[in-house]
Amino acid sequence: MENISLESRIAQVNLLSPKHATFLSENSRMELKHCCISANGAAAVTAQSGSHLVIENCYIHDSEHTGCIDSSEIVMRDTLIENMAGMGVELRGKGAQGEITGCRFMKGFKSAVCCWSGADSITMSDCHMEAFGSIVNTAVYYAVLLLSCNKAIISKCRVTRAGKMAHAVVTDGTTDFDIRNLFVEGSVMGVGVCAGAGGIISNCKFLRCGQGVMIAPAPSGTALGKKVVLEYNEYPATSEPIANFGSPKRLDSTRDKAKPVVLDMPKDNIALRKARKEETKKLRKGDYGASSVLCGNCGKPEIVSFLEDGTASGKFKVCSRCKEPHYCSVECQRAAWPSHKPNCELFEGQQ
Repeated sequence: MENISLESRIAQVNLLSPKHATFLSENSRMELKHCCISANGAAAVTAQSGSHLVIENCYIHDSEHTGCIDSSEIVMRDTLIENMAGMGVELRGKGAQGEITGCRFMKGFKSAVCCWSGADSITMSDCHMEAFGSIVNTAVYYAVLLLSCNKAIISKCRVTRAGKMAHAVVTDGTTDFDIRNLFVEGSVMGVGVCAGAGGIISNCKFLRCGQGVMIAPAPSGTALGKKVVLEYNEYPATSEPIANFGSPKRLDSTRDKAKPVVLDMPKDNIALRKARKEETKKLRKGDYGASSVLCGNCGKPEIVSFLEDGTASGKFKVCSRCKEPHYCSVECQRAAWPSHKPNCELFEGQQ
């Protein structure tokens, strides 16, 4: 499957093997643009060693993960990923690289992005991770999990509406990280730095978190670990802004509150979600089946049918104020309003 470009395919990609909806063999190149991919619980897209995978303006849902292995590279732009059983994007093995820009990760996930087992680097910008861990039966959830990843750069990203026991960013091993302009709301932990990882956390905001930044000690018998620099961060309504369980010599927080933080957060790309659904509506007629949209109160799935004239039937309504949660009825919207109101006001203030 070398040098394959799938342009403007919006219908669901057929499952090509028992484990992958789309499988990219070694030393191949593939571009997926304007695609709708669902693997019914299996891997959506897998790139083998030496491959280059580009995913742009796609909708990936109801799958296990999207990943690349050993010296392969994935570039993902303006893509919506939701309702994944495992990881939204997985980078695994020596030399694996990823560049993720303008993407949104919704519902589910053990981790929205996971880089581990010697992955080379990950760069993320203008991404939004929300409601992750909400339907996955596991003890702890992660927006970004970095385990023995050589280098990580995260900028202008948002983590909101996290599920119970959710962690925003956790880095382990010997990872060098650069995290700037990160907004985290409601997580158990904002950024966790474990073992020998180190880097800078700058101009971030941790709102209503259990811990803002947590620094854990390196295992006994290992090196002290790299320095962690904190500067210009904010911790409103966070129980424990900085939890340093390692050596004080690892932490430099002298400039952490030296000046006010000016956050340049990306706006939620609601237009992208609407565009994906409009393209689907034009190209697919008849019963589209159950989507990954759930009622924000009772959890009932949205089931959309498209009529011959292209109009949709059965679509849920969204909150008219923040355009975020979906509701199957007016009664459910009213019942959910007391718990949704604080998040609605917060979200509206960031637009």
